[in-house]
Amino acid sequence: MKKIKIHQHHLTEFLDCPMKFHLAENLCFIPRISKKYLDLGTAYHIGVASWKKTFDKELAMTNVLNYFDNIKPENQEEQNEFDRIYVIAQAMLMGYFDKYKEKDVSLETKYISVEKKLICLFENIQLIAIPDATYYNNGYWLQEDKTTSRLGEDYITRLPLDFQVTFYFYVAQKSLHRKFEGIDYRITKVPTIRLKKNQSKEQYMNELALQYKNYSEDYYINEKLYRSEDDLKTFEKELNWQIKDLINCYKTNHWYRKTTICKKINCWFEKYCINMTEETLNTFYKKREDISKCFSIINNY
Repeated sequence: MKKIKIHQHHLTEFLDCPMKFHLAENLCFIPRISKKYLDLGTAYHIGVASWKKTFDKELAMTNVLNYFDNIKPENQEEQNEFDRIYVIAQAMLMGYFDKYKEKDVSLETKYISVEKKLICLFENIQLIAIPDATYYNNGYWLQEDKTTSRLGEDYITRLPLDFQVTFYFYVAQKSLHRKFEGIDYRITKVPTIRLKKNQSKEQYMNELALQYKNYSEDYYINEKLYRSEDDLKTFEKELNWQIKDLINCYKTNHWYRKTTICKKINCWFEKYCINMTEETLNTFYKKREDISKCFSIINNY
């Protein structure tokens, strides 16, 4: 059997629901009618990654604008929503640059990599991860930027259960052959202030920018999470069973539904899982135009 390559986001999708993974990645289905949307988190991460590579604010903002320009709105309602999200991303990033400029540009933090693909071998599986950044500061650290609209105490206490970042941490340590101390979380809170009816984009931008400047400690949280060898051993055992489950689904071609979490993940394929027929698939879903974006390991057998 050839080596199988698994990205973290594909394994996460499988763990959410094997049937969802099968429909989206093996059969390459997407909703027939889907509203265009901009992901604030993606736009924000584009700006942050550009900043960490160059420390150039203007270039970072230009890269974010390019992301927005590549997704064309189809009507005025979508345009208004795009404008609103772009203004929020700008305000969040301006505050981020001011918050971390002195620390990032100084020699205190030496970035080793920013959004670099890391690969490690797990039995016959290639695990692939692209962490936000790795750096050295009295030890090696993984750095992850998170955005959230709900930044309460429960958010912080649940960080040890973050599968995505633990996966990154595991792959980074194995692939770089270095002992990492833990994960340096930079958490940014999404503003709750809404665009007012008669407020211009410029006025809204200034209001948000002032909020992020005056209440920086409330909007930007820096939390370090140390991970031990025992943590990694526990994760490795769980990972072993998860990958075995994935491979077994391919071998048996049985993709089961996790119906207990349908409401929690707001799944695209709920209509199909309620009525699993070809007619449902053809009515509500279509094949992706670019199937190269789909994930499949069938050809590895």
